[in-house]
Amino acid sequence: MSAYSDKVIADGATNYWRLNETSGTSAVDVVGAKNGTISGGVTLNQAGALTDGDKAMTFDGTGQIALPSITTPVGCSVEAWVKSATGSGDDMIWTNRNSGASTNTYLQLASGQPQFGNNSNVVAWSATRIDDGQWHHLVGVSTGTQLDLFVDGVLRSVPNAFASPAKTGTGYIGRDDFAGFATATIDEVALYPTVLSPATIAAHYTLGTTVASGSRPPSFGYWKKVWSAA
Repeated sequence: MSAYSDKVIADGATNYWRLNETSGTSAVDVVGAKNGTISGGVTLNQAGALTDGDKAMTFDGTGQIALPSITTPVGCSVEAWVKSATGSGDDMIWTNRNSGASTNTYLQLASGQPQFGNNSNVVAWSATRIDDGQWHHLVGVSTGTQLDLFVDGVLRSVPNAFASPAKTGTGYIGRDDFAGFATATIDEVALYPTVLSPATIAAHYTLGTTVASGSRPPSFGYWKKVWSAA
């Protein structure tokens, strides 16, 4: 674990997939009981988003992690780190899609633009594309009356009023029945049954991008010998 993962847990995550497995077909939920099953084109043991050296998983457009049924309450937050350079199409990061397009909560990229939705028609989105091949931190927040989207620790979406009901459905990482599969590297996916504050979200981003203690290169000294005449 690390300062980042400790913070995620301390801030009340009820499900947390670090996606740091190096082998096998299971993605462990380190705080809940919603372990996922990895299948298709998913490459494990990839360089992760955080400075702590933790690993991530790369999805090639054919792979997924299938999760058990998950409920996102009226007030909730969905968090993940994503790296994409696809430039087009939808990259589903996380969803609990049920039988219809209007019965889900989801976090995705749509043609490189981050989106957080609570059904098929109401979304918070950022006009700034992030399909630049770099890591980005995303947090979608549903207050029950409004959806917000934070990108790299900063609120990027235009507030929209929406009566947000709870959603229950089969969960996925990297795939969705309607939007298809992701072509992206995904890391540190977490769900909270609460509305994370802007200060907390900014703190998570800072922790994820700060050089971890002990990871700095060692400092080197030198000996100076003073010669004196005998």
